[in-house]
Formats: sequence, structure tokens, C-alpha cells
Amino acid sequence: MRRKGGLACEVCAQGSSCEMDGTQRKCLLPCNAETCVGCCRADGTCLTETTDNECGTQGEQCVACPQGKSCADGICVDDFCAETCNGCCTPDGTCIDYETSQGGAFEDPNTATCGRFGELCQDCTAQGMVCDGGGCVTEDCRDTCSGCCNGGVCVEYEDLDDNNCQNRTENDHWTNVALIYAPACTSCLPNFSCQEMTTYYYDENFGKVCYPDVSAVRVYILNGTMPVADEWGRSWDPVGLPDPKVSFCSGDHEGPMSSTIYDTLSPDWNEELINTITDITMMPFGEFNFFDEDSFADDWMFTCSPNLYWDNDNRRNLVNIFINGYIQECIDTELGGIVRYRFEVDY
Repeated sequence: MRRKGGLACEVCAQGSSCEMDGTQRKCLLPCNAETCVGCCRADGTCLTETTDNECGTQGEQCVACPQGKSCADGICVDDFCAETCNGCCTPDGTCIDYETSQGGAFEDPNTATCGRFGELCQDCTAQGMVCDGGGCVTEDCRDTCSGCCNGGVCVEYEDLDDNNCQNRTENDHWTNVALIYAPACTSCLPNFSCQEMTTYYYDENFGKVCYPDVSAVRVYILNGTMPVADEWGRSWDPVGLPDPKVSFCSGDHEGPMSSTIYDTLSPDWNEELINTITDITMMPFGEFNFFDEDSFADDWMFTCSPNLYWDNDNRRNLVNIFINGYIQECIDTELGGIVRYRFEVDY
């Protein structure tokens, strides 16, 4: 029988009951681990797309994540871990660093803690897969594909693009792992693109990675703290403090020298150091060189290399440096020199 203006009536099958689902009544199975991949609301309905206010998985009761946690794949995960971890986060907020989550850098790739960029750790072993590049992939795809793997689906090298790019670290490339195994595919962030990389030292292809898609870089030197003595423990000048100045070398391009700040261990430059870097792939090989200006010959003070490797392990760092223009700090661990700098980019 059909009521005018309503839906056709139906008899609920055994085990189900007539319940409200939104604005309509439907025959629904009881919400539990067998019938719901998400969480069960108080009214017995299943919520498949969980939120911070209603979080849960495998038929658990929906709960609101406490302050400082967000719902990821049905589990409340610590926000601090998600924002800072270069590997994956366990449900209790513990960061499993990337090398550990990889299973010992390919020596033991089967792992229950696989992930990148603060994602919830995946159990690749339970899925019959291995962890490579922060994602679960099949061994067959990993060993035979020339590009990257979406699970067991190969994206060949010539088909790599901004949506399917190799998820590799700088160390993987130096050890030629990128030329042997196919990692999990990754999507490039806005203002990044999947670029083929070579090294400054060797004209050799090291695969494709997501790297900032900019046309030029300007380097600004802000301020710093100079070491009190040279590597032999001697004062920089016989009388008074050093007169520091700095240049930035990118690949084989030596930039101009900054102004000299006289008689100080705490120089405050706040000036544009270089504005002509157009080959951003050379930036990983850039370094700051500090000198103490003297009448006859300048004394070298220390060299400091900013963290600009073109690996996805530092993807968040690259975003902060190139996209957000964060102030960065570079520390010389041998003599204790510190420099603060920032980059501005043109797209």
C-alpha cells in the first residue's frame, strides 16, 4: 500500500529495524563492527565520514576528540604529532620517525608503522604489503615499477605528474635506492611540482620529487651570533671584536658579499644578500660563508648550510621556507656560529 505523498512501505528484513536516518525512516541493521566501518551514534545509526566531534571506527561508539586532538581515519590523533612528525603518528600521539617507519631503510620493509607527514600509522604487514616512501605498496610493484606505486598499481616513470610523484628522501637518492625501488606515490602541494632532479656534483638522474615551483629566489640575511674564537681557540682580532660579513654560495654561483658590521659578535644586517638565484634545484647545495674583515686578508670564520634538501622528508620545511617565508636559523655545530635568514620567491 502507498500513502499519498509518501514512500512505499516495506517490511524490514530479519535483524534490521525501522529507524530514522536523517529525515526518513529506513530499515537499518544494528550498528556494530560487522555493519559499520565508521562509528555508531547514540541513536544507533552508522556514521561513515567521521569528524572531530564524532570520531570512531569499526562500529565503536562515536566520541568527541578532546582538545588538542583531531579525528584521522576514525581515531583521535594528537595535533602536535600531526603537525611536527616527519613519519607517522600512533593513536596515543607518539611520533614514529620516517626512517623507523620505513623498517630500517629497506633492510626490513615490513612494518606496522608506515606513514609520512604526521599521518596515522598504517599496518602494511596486515595488508600483505611493505612500506616504501611512507605508503603501503606491494612487493611486486615496488620491485618492478619504474615510477611509483599506488598500492599495487604502478605509475611508470614517464607518467609521473603532480598527482603521482615519487615520495623519496634525499638520502634515498644519494644511496641510489630511488633507482632500484619504486616508492609510494605522493601528491605535490600547491606551488610545488613533480620535477626531475640531478645533482650539482654528478650529471645523474636521481628521480622525480615534489619541489617548490618558483622562478627566482631572493636571500635575506637578518642577524647572527659569531663564535668567540677561531678553530684554534684564537681571538679574531688582536684588539677588539671581529668585523663579520657574509656571502651566500648556491651551487657554482658565489653571491655578493654583505655589508661589514664592525667590532661585534652579534651582527645585525637586515639586508638583501642576493636576488639572482633562478635555478632552484641548486639551492640544496647553497651555503653561507662568514668572514672577519681585515686590512690585508679576510679571515674565514665558519660555513653554514641551510636545510634545503629537495626531499619530501622536509616537505613541510620547504613549504615554510619558500611559501610562507618563515625566518630560518642555521647553526654551525663546530664553532657555535648562528645565522638567521629568510627567502622570498617569485613564481
